[in-house]
Amino acid sequence: MNIKITIKIYEYRQLKQLTTRQLAALAGVSRSTISDAENGKHEITLSTLIKIAVALEVLPEDLYSYELVRDTEQISKSIDNKS
Repeated sequence: MNIKITIKIYEYRQLKQLTTRQLAALAGVSRSTISDAENGKHEITLSTLIKIAVALEVLPEDLYSYELVRDTEQISKSIDNKS
């Protein structure tokens, strides 16, 4: 089983009407860090997530959601083995 994590920085940044550059300045990170995190190109560290949350005036847990994703191949093998 895998966990799919979705980062929701973009949505909160838009609500606050901030550019990536403005949010980066408020959070003390680079603009590319914000852009990469929003586009899923970069894994974000917990410390960076906290800085961004503080800048957006939200809780860190507000910036992400997760879901459990089952590996369908693994499930099929499990079913086949039971037959």
